[in-house]
Amino acid sequence: MLVVALDVARSVVIGEVSGPETRAAVGAIWDAFLHDLHTAAWILAGCGAVVAAAAASLIRPVDLSVPLRRAAHWVVAEPSRPALRAVRGVVLVAVGVLFV
Repeated sequence: MLVVALDVARSVVIGEVSGPETRAAVGAIWDAFLHDLHTAAWILAGCGAVVAAAAASLIRPVDLSVPLRRAAHWVVAEPSRPALRAVRGVVLVAVGVLFV
């Protein structure tokens, strides 16, 4: 929609002036200031098409609820043996450092 709106607006702006030199100058000024926006709009449209195609793909969604519950239980539950507590602590510190 942005590409079409820019093209229509350019045509309207250039059509409002009279004289071939003035129209050429207005078109050159429009292109100098807004041509990059036009290019960015085409890139945005292409990215939107890729995202829409990915969303409509035939790959079925993966259910992450069971692994996430298991990981949450592992993080919250404190092991009974001291060796497992130490391993769990080291792993949690490593994950924290990784996030930082």
